Amino acid sequence: MNVTRMMSPRMTVCLVLACLVVGAGVRAGGGSPSNAKTIVVALDGSGDFTSIQEAVDAAAKGDTVFLKPGRYDQDITIHSKDQLRLVGAGQDKVVLLGRDDLVGVLHVGKWPYGATNIEISDMTINEHGGHAVGLFNGRGVVLKRVTVNGMLFSQQVEDARIEECTIGGSETTGVQFADSQAVLIGNFIHDNDHGVNVAGKSNVRVERNVITRSLFEAVVVNDRAKAVLVSNTLVKNGGGAAFLGQSQSDVSGNVVGLNRVGFLVASSSRAATDTFHGRDVVRYKERWMPMETAFRSEERFTQEEFRTWLDRRPASDINHYELIRGQIVMSPPAGWPHGRVGANLVRLIGTHVDANKLGHVCDSSAGYDLPSGDTLEPDVSFISNARFAAGPAPVRGQFLRIVPDLAIEILSPSSVRRDRVGKSEIYAANGVDEYWIVDSKRYKVAVLGREGTAFRPPEIVTSGEIPSRVLPGLAATVDAVFADIDRDD
Repeated sequence: MNVTRMMSPRMTVCLVLACLVVGAGVRAGGGSPSNAKTIVVALDGSGDFTSIQEAVDAAAKGDTVFLKPGRYDQDITIHSKDQLRLVGAGQDKVVLLGRDDLVGVLHVGKWPYGATNIEISDMTINEHGGHAVGLFNGRGVVLKRVTVNGMLFSQQVEDARIEECTIGGSETTGVQFADSQAVLIGNFIHDNDHGVNVAGKSNVRVERNVITRSLFEAVVVNDRAKAVLVSNTLVKNGGGAAFLGQSQSDVSGNVVGLNRVGFLVASSSRAATDTFHGRDVVRYKERWMPMETAFRSEERFTQEEFRTWLDRRPASDINHYELIRGQIVMSPPAGWPHGRVGANLVRLIGTHVDANKLGHVCDSSAGYDLPSGDTLEPDVSFISNARFAAGPAPVRGQFLRIVPDLAIEILSPSSVRRDRVGKSEIYAANGVDEYWIVDSKRYKVAVLGREGTAFRPPEIVTSGEIPSRVLPGLAATVDAVFADIDRDD
């Protein structure tokens, strides 16, 4: 006989409350006071309060606030509390909706006040103003069996634990950690711009989560954060994971597949790996992975899709991205002496161009949407007055839709083959008249002139002036290009 079916709803609630009273002492902060009580909130007036906030404010150390079924048009702030449980009648029975005049719905901690040993469970929390749950300045905060429709944000929280939750629908990030120590375990995180972002000086363990349908990366570890990623399933996202800034991560046993991009690892970050599974994961022989080579996406993009993808990159992402034959190619910052050589070239060519009013000289920040569908960002480029006037007018903040007369690429460890072969073919096919490949390691410049839709064999210049048909009279020497650069650099 099914005893539960024979019970009335009133009897069921009474049994739930009895269980809460018996179990109220089990929490991260240890046993509760012997006089701990359960405070009931009910919208129909059948409990102790109709307002969740009033119940929370009235609660003492060790108390439980129980929410009867209902849709609560309320926002809640829990601060200056210790050993408090906020428990709903079920994820499908209790929904917190927030109020029209405030951003966010549930806040644990409020500057400069924190909250310690707080447990929230068995309810749904909807976003309001793009924000659903905020954890601030607390310690020992637990979320369990909570559906979060929107962003969950944690800042300066110690010993947070988010477990068996469903988190999705954020137009930014599903779970954002800033300067927090936390465990994220056994959650389903879905349909966000980014799944999880670990930033600042956070230290977060991400374990046994399913993260899917993120517009961009499932996981981003950034700044000086530390993260452990173990036994997660990262599928059908824009990217598997990105390790940026000076972050340090240990990554093992994750299933990664059906993402547009696998893993992105900045040269400044470190990610120690054991085993990856999935067709789109970058594999390295070294245990530590300073990224010396470029990363190429498997899926293909249009120029418009590429621009949208770039617009949503984190502001702290310092990597270099181009669209080559439909694939996004990421290169890490090239470092010294690449930047110095580029500055020398801009100065030498710019002085000549400005003095003779020949056109425009651009550095690597000026990318080009080429007619072939490729988007390239040469280290230095020159556009003649004629081409600038004939092409579409520049749009602030957008790539130029003009083919430059001269493109210059400075070789780096990640770009040697791409600059010498792949880009050479693209530049020639699109009508770039002259292409320089600058090798600061070997102290030489290769000058390629176009003939039809291909470049002629290069003229290698190791000393004296660099000849240019596009810029006749240019008095740029090899020594000037490599000024202040030691041959051992």
